[in-house]
Formats: sequence, C-alpha cells, structure tokens
Amino acid sequence: MKRYREFMSRGECLLNALLSCIIPVLLILFCWLAWKDIPSPCQGLLILLLVLQLGSCAFHWYRYLAYNKK
Repeated sequence: MKRYREFMSRGECLLNALLSCIIPVLLILFCWLAWKDIPSPCQGLLILLLVLQLGSCAFHWYRYLAYNKK
C-alpha cells in the first residue's frame, strides 16, 4: 500500500479523491429524483452500491491525506 507514492504524485491523489466523490453525488441525485419509480429490490441494491461508492471515496481521501505521512 505504501508503494503508491512511487507511481502517483500528491496532485494525482487529490484528483482521484475529487473524482471519486462525483459518482456518489450523481448516485444520490439519481436516487432522489427517481426513487418512487425504482422497484423495491433495486432500491436495496442502490443503497448497497452507494455504501460501496462512499467507502471508495473515503479510501481515496484517506490515501490523499496520508500521502506525506510515513
């Protein structure tokens, strides 16, 4: 995990963290606009997908914030 510094700059980590936040925001917006039209089983899957996307977003921010710490 610590070897990512060899392949990515701090700016690239920041860009990944910002871009990884776009997908959860779009998913929340989609759910907010179309929640009534989505069947019940699909609603659960969308919530699961949202949780996984938020976890990915948190991981990218963690990696960005820990970039200079050793």
